[in-house]
Amino acid sequence: MEEQSKPRHEQIAHHLRREIKEDYFQEGDKLPSEKRLCEYFQVSRITVRRALQTLENESLIYRKQGLGAFVMARDTESPLIQLTDFAEDLKKQGMNPDLKLSVLKKPKQRQP
Repeated sequence: MEEQSKPRHEQIAHHLRREIKEDYFQEGDKLPSEKRLCEYFQVSRITVRRALQTLENESLIYRKQGLGAFVMARDTESPLIQLTDFAEDLKKQGMNPDLKLSVLKKPKQRQP
């Protein structure tokens, strides 16, 4: 999708995300104020707040009331839980997962 066709808050979030990932803003750096971002992007404060909320939800920034938004520390390990399947979990515990399929058949009815 072309950048211009996205909503403004997504465009702003994308711009700030790129600057964070390209180390324009370092870990712990304060982002420009909401007012300055509004002036720079020529948007309302609600639009800027929505973009910042997106980045906060992605754990790229954190906000402190009255102080502003700051770049979050970059963890080398993902904060998300890694999903594995049951067989993998058993193998990691030294067990040998095995599958046995049992088929139950309905007994034939006796004829009188």
